[in-house]
Formats: sequence, C-alpha cells, structure tokens
Amino acid sequence: MKTRIQLMIIFLAMTFTTVAQEPRYIETTVSDTVKLNPLSFTYEISLSSESYSFDYSALLGIDDTSKSVNMTDVLSLLKKEKFTLSTDADNSYTLPKTSSTKSTIVVALSSLAELERLCKLLSNLNGVSGKITSTEYESPARYAETLFKRLYDKALSEATILAKISGSQVGRMISASEPTDVYSGYMDWIKELSSVSSYDLFGLNKHLYKVFTRKLSFRFELK
Repeated sequence: MKTRIQLMIIFLAMTFTTVAQEPRYIETTVSDTVKLNPLSFTYEISLSSESYSFDYSALLGIDDTSKSVNMTDVLSLLKKEKFTLSTDADNSYTLPKTSSTKSTIVVALSSLAELERLCKLLSNLNGVSGKITSTEYESPARYAETLFKRLYDKALSEATILAKISGSQVGRMISASEPTDVYSGYMDWIKELSSVSSYDLFGLNKHLYKVFTRKLSFRFELK
C-alpha cells in the first residue's frame, strides 16, 4: 500500500512538472495587402447593333457627317496599327453559329500602354464599344518577403501590447499559420474580387491593379 502511494505521488509530481514546462503563449491574427499590377489583357471589341438615341443633329440642322464603322473597317485599322488579334476572335466554341457569332474582335494586349493606345484609337470611332474580358497579373510571390515581414511586425506589435497589459513579456515566435476561419476567408475573397477594377472604352477607371490579401496567425511565447 505504501509503495502504491509513493508511485502515485511520483506520477503526480511528473505530471505537474510537465504542465509547468509547457510554454505560455499569446496568439494574434493579422492581415496585410499588396497591389498586383496588370501584365497583359484580353480586350473584346464589338459594334452597337442598334441605336436608341434621338438624332438631335438633324433636329438642330447640324451637318453631322460622322457614320458608324463596320467590323471590316475596325479589323483593317487594328491590323494597320499592328495590334495582335487573339486566336479566340473567331468564337470557334460558340454554338450555334449565328450572324452575331463574329460580331466581336478579340485583341491580345501585352501591356497597359497597349491598352491605353487601343482605347484612344477606338474612342474616335462611332458605334464601337469595348471591354476587358481577362487580365493577367504579376505573381504575389514577388512581394512575399516584404509581405511576410510586414505581417510579422504587425503581429509582434499587437502581441507586445497585449502582453504588457497582462504584465508579461513577449518571447520568441512559436509558430505562424493560416487561420482556419472559413467565413473570414470568404470575406477576404470578396474583398479581393471587388478590388479588381474595370477599364472601359473611355478610360473612366484606370486603376487596374488587383489587391492581394494575406492573413496569418502568429503565436509568441509569454515570459
């Protein structure tokens, strides 16, 4: 009986020692963003099939000699200006084939300067509209080191403040991981999606960058 009691005391002492050795920590979750610049674009050009605007020039007696261009005119102009037509321009995957199947021209643009040049050219044509259909952005990996450094500094600053309030000090970083909050991740995706701006024919919105958000949870040892 005495031996059992002694063994139990030793076991409890080892348990308390293990618990006492487990490091106390503080955890904080931070996020930061970088702006990704556009590298290339796919631009779709189409013609206005119908016009519902009232002819004010005729009413006012103004001689308006401007006329809408056709697709052949636009295509010739693009080739003359040495723009690259995309292989998607024939709409080969559109079914069924109708008269409107080939009513668009798709242009591949390799830079923002090319996009601006195209929009400037098209803005002088009557009855032409255009829009960006796809954009390729630079990789977030380019900013990885800077972004992680900013995340770490933010987390350390918050942890230091919280530790000071509790009468402790922050020690080494124990771990860094992506949070598993599904709702939070969904909201980040919504913010990223809404950050992608469009570029219309008249250049009303030239902010074409995309905002990339990264969120990490840091654990720091408490002393």
